Amino acid sequence: MQTTVSAMFELYLRCTNLAESSRAVKKLALRYFVDLFGDLPISSVGYAHGEDFRNSLAAGRSKSSANIYFMNFKPFWSWLTKRGYIDRDPFAGVQGFVIGEVRKEVFTVDETERVLKVADSRWKLIIYLGLSSLRRAEILNLTVEDIDFDSGFITVRPKKDTATTWEWNIKNHNQAIVPLIEPAEKYLIELIEDLRPNQPYILLDYDRYERLMQRKKKGTLDFRLRNCPWDGFNRCFNRLLQKASVSKKKFHGLRATFATNMSKHLKIEDVQCLMRHSSISTTAKYYIQHKERELVSESGKILEKYYVT
Repeated sequence: MQTTVSAMFELYLRCTNLAESSRAVKKLALRYFVDLFGDLPISSVGYAHGEDFRNSLAAGRSKSSANIYFMNFKPFWSWLTKRGYIDRDPFAGVQGFVIGEVRKEVFTVDETERVLKVADSRWKLIIYLGLSSLRRAEILNLTVEDIDFDSGFITVRPKKDTATTWEWNIKNHNQAIVPLIEPAEKYLIELIEDLRPNQPYILLDYDRYERLMQRKKKGTLDFRLRNCPWDGFNRCFNRLLQKASVSKKKFHGLRATFATNMSKHLKIEDVQCLMRHSSISTTAKYYIQHKERELVSESGKILEKYYVT
């Protein structure tokens, strides 16, 4: 058996039950490692390689992004050690970058209204779905079968590889049910009525859908495209924000806005359920941020009593 990093990494992926999204990130991390050092024998990799790899990942990207790749590559070396392929884990003493708590980016009511005002029907629906807690991949992979107008719910389901759909799985494998709010319903109906025959995906225009299906037939429709079938989505979203005179924010900020709004009215366990967070500590960040705003506001009122003349 070959003992190069890439050969053993393929074995690692075959022997571990990882979500497709995790496998995709880990494969990218492997590529960055091999690009930096070459496809080394696993026995020749030492602590310096781990440290240099971590530092190289931060070149041209944020430390948060660097940590994602580093922390997805690090378990591979622990696995090799536990299986007895190497004597010691060269990454064991190398830690990710220390990063302070990053505030969750949210949209104000005014910003949301400005964006909706300049958006077309497709983008209006996308915005409403994001504000209802759905992730980008969940929105773009919605099909007609996911919509139940009678009950007023949208169900986000994993998709199988069929004649008209591609395989896609939900993050953390947690199926989602969200309300079909009235403002979104009319845009949803409009888009569904405009769909071509045999096109199940609601938020994709026909030309884009056809190109993706052609790639699927050729076997080149990789995870990245299946997870985000709208290539250039972020650029289009940024142009929409610019048109609405809203400062640049991530699309995920719409989901964060949902969590922040819910944290004002519901128990943390209920918000965790709605957000489908695997850890309640992730949900708690929204509560902490909301509580901080309340405390700052209250402190301002107290200060005014002492210092306003």
